[in-house]
Amino acid sequence: MEIRLDGKVALVTGASRGIGLGICQGLAFDGARLGMAARDSKALDQAAERVTKEYGTETFAVAADMGKPEEVERFVQACGQHFGAIDILVNCAGDVPSAPPMQTTDAEWDDGISVKLLGYVRCARAALPYLKHRGGSIVHIVSISSREGLGASGAPGAVNAALLNINKTMADELAPHRIRVNVVNPGFTDTARMQRHTAAMAKARGITQEQLKDEVRSRIPLGRFGKPEDIANMVRFLSSDAASYITGAVFNVDGGYSRSAF
Repeated sequence: MEIRLDGKVALVTGASRGIGLGICQGLAFDGARLGMAARDSKALDQAAERVTKEYGTETFAVAADMGKPEEVERFVQACGQHFGAIDILVNCAGDVPSAPPMQTTDAEWDDGISVKLLGYVRCARAALPYLKHRGGSIVHIVSISSREGLGASGAPGAVNAALLNINKTMADELAPHRIRVNVVNPGFTDTARMQRHTAAMAKARGITQEQLKDEVRSRIPLGRFGKPEDIANMVRFLSSDAASYITGAVFNVDGGYSRSAF
């Protein structure tokens, strides 16, 4: 099945590295034009230049903090005015600190809720007037920690679980406008973020990071960690007309790691 997104405009947050950058590359491969956001302006500009060079697509980079409502609005409006349309929104910003709940500070809880939970909602709300014009797709990048506890996943697990609930209700609310809303739950994906999270989980258990990674890998039926392109491939599908009858759904992309039946 060939996926084409020619003429579509996709906004991606957390776009400067890791899974977010991989998603930008995947959407660009399919012909989408890209509005890209991240907090680190230098890294973001480098990522946008890389995507344009590799795929020949138009990119528009806006440095913005998804934890600040005014910057969310500025990013979306700047992209909407630049491209004249928004067809796809991929929420991927937010690196919630990993620590057991009793060791997570109020400031860390507040940051996780503001950047990821509220950031996703604010970004969707800001993009809604554009998405309503011709329908479209919203994809929330969450985590398998939304469905089951993963060691030191206190704040991340709680924030991610809340996003699953929001995904369902948002999908119901936006379906009459021909806007589909879905979640992709990455498993252990080989990025700098995973390195930080496994380090925190290993510390909480009193073992080395390599010991933890070997243990985790042994529990993945497919026998390897994921790659950003594994997540991007699911986002590409959900963003396309091939997924026109899918909304309010949650897809684990984790090599079979999650044991939850629902």
